Amino acid sequence: MSKLHHHQQGMALFQVLLIVAIISVLLLIMSNTTKGQVDRALALQKQTEKQLALHSAANYLDMLMLTNDWSDMLREDKPIAGLNFHNYVMRVQLPNRQAYKSLAEGIDVQMQNIGSLVGVNQANDQLRDVLVRAGVHSIEANNMILTLREQLYRDDRLYFQHINELTSVPGWTSAIIERIRPYVTTKIMPFNGAWAPDGLLPVLLTSGQADTITALRGSGEYNPRLYEEFSGQDTGFGVSLYPSDEQRVTVTDPITGEQLRRGVIYATHEKHPRTIEYKRYLREEKSIPNE
Repeated sequence: MSKLHHHQQGMALFQVLLIVAIISVLLLIMSNTTKGQVDRALALQKQTEKQLALHSAANYLDMLMLTNDWSDMLREDKPIAGLNFHNYVMRVQLPNRQAYKSLAEGIDVQMQNIGSLVGVNQANDQLRDVLVRAGVHSIEANNMILTLREQLYRDDRLYFQHINELTSVPGWTSAIIERIRPYVTTKIMPFNGAWAPDGLLPVLLTSGQADTITALRGSGEYNPRLYEEFSGQDTGFGVSLYPSDEQRVTVTDPITGEQLRRGVIYATHEKHPRTIEYKRYLREEKSIPNE
């Protein structure tokens, strides 16, 4: 009887310990789950705060662009020293305000003038050369341009509104489009290569001329008149001195690399240019319509 009693006590103790172990495991799982949810919520909060800060910083950038004479802003003591429209990075320090708290190192700004990009809706030889420069074989590039022209010259044609729409054209793969994206636009406007990105210059000029302009841009001594001299392009008064109105603007947190991309229209011929319209506020990974 005593042995049976001890056995029953042992089984009861085992069951209690087993229940305690199960409860402990469940509590540990619940704790880890809750911790994971809290971590995700905090990460989402930080991401939201950073996006709000980038939008606020973009508005501050607009204020600088709208209230300053651009020629004065080239000086080192100005908020946007080294202002350019060929996509070179400019560091902009932000005021000491709560809205910019998460951007302690300021922002990196890049502006690319859309009028200095090659238009895909023209389907011209420049676009073919961009394809070849991007690694497409010359024969394949020729075929791609011919196929594109067939699409554009149909009676029921519609011009492309976004670069990604090129995937509907046979031979135009997503991989190729990604390689040429920095150098092309769907906008139809007079071309002004003076503000073309460095990677596009060898398509527009000789390699020596392209290297000269790149070197001068790097030293901050570039003058757009040099492109006009090299290219022989005579597009009328002011065209080579000023970028066209439409810009691709990228605002980057230099610490995390998080970005805000916009298409903005500036009236660049004014001494104090004004913004006519905001086009899009989108993050890096999203597409930008009408570019």
